[in-house]
Amino acid sequence: MRHFVLRLFRPAAALFAALAVGFVFLLISGKDALQAYEVLLTAPITRVARAGRWLEASSVYILAGLAILVPYRARLLNFSLVAQTAAGAVAAYITFVLVQWPDPLALIAASIAGALAGALIACIPGWLKAYLGANEILTGLMLNPIVDGLLAIGFDPLFRMVGWFGTARIQERGEPFGFAKIADISALDAGTLHTGVLLPPLACMAIWLLFSRTPLGYEIRMTGSSEKFARYGGIPVRRSIVLAFALGGACAGLAGAHMALGHPGDLYIDTRGLTFDGITVALIAQASPVALPAAGLLYGYLVVGADYMEIRTAAGQELIRVIQGLVVLFAIVRVWRIQSARGHARKPGRNRDGRAGG
Repeated sequence: MRHFVLRLFRPAAALFAALAVGFVFLLISGKDALQAYEVLLTAPITRVARAGRWLEASSVYILAGLAILVPYRARLLNFSLVAQTAAGAVAAYITFVLVQWPDPLALIAASIAGALAGALIACIPGWLKAYLGANEILTGLMLNPIVDGLLAIGFDPLFRMVGWFGTARIQERGEPFGFAKIADISALDAGTLHTGVLLPPLACMAIWLLFSRTPLGYEIRMTGSSEKFARYGGIPVRRSIVLAFALGGACAGLAGAHMALGHPGDLYIDTRGLTFDGITVALIAQASPVALPAAGLLYGYLVVGADYMEIRTAAGQELIRVIQGLVVLFAIVRVWRIQSARGHARKPGRNRDGRAGG
């Protein structure tokens, strides 16, 4: 427990430092910083429905953080997260509409379909990195508009087919669609909150078990520590790279399923800024699956609070982007200092008699 608190303290301190800098920016801009921060820090919990919105938004950020975290443990960056999320949303929506099973089984099948679609898209930059040495950042960024364009081209014929074969499901489910709203199954008026919020903690637990209890998790971690050492130890590095991307893509696909099956009516996908949201959450959690839920809840709280702050004080999302950039910057500086310290530690020193020593 103490290790967990210490692990979360440093990135949380960076986040609060970023909040302090944002407060100064608001003062300089001439806006009422005290009122803005009062709304930011209290609005998400003033009503149950707002708290429900906070939990729902945080769920997506936690899954996006997982999609970044898993490849990062192999020292890889997942920049095709947007494409994976969109593919997962479409696959989950179509699966849920077409399968003629009871809702719980249909939801499980749809979530699996979303995860598989995200994993399939993620395997593309993973394979290019592992077997061709292509930069995963460039291939990931280029993959996003390609997938977006393909989905746009196939959208109309695809959903005409869905309408033909899935009319009964759509008419039957109208409101809500997919995951049941908490307000419909309990006396708690939690707004848009739905049972899909169970996905992120289960996914975090699965990833933690993967890294701490399975040979595959060990292989991914060793690949990230040192590819040369991993190869020397007989670890299939190329396979580990592709599987790390695939697992991250599966988490992104679950985020897409969460979106598609958590809103009534037509297919809903919102991936604006999701890659950098995931990076921020993963950095706050210090790439720990155990700390990720707390990091996602903290970040989601600020984002939802910023929405209400923007409505009331005309200062909102730009402040969140400033905070986001500062958190990433502080994290990069910290990683650089740690790596520099390790580099100096490896340099041979000199003993008192003048001979080189370790």
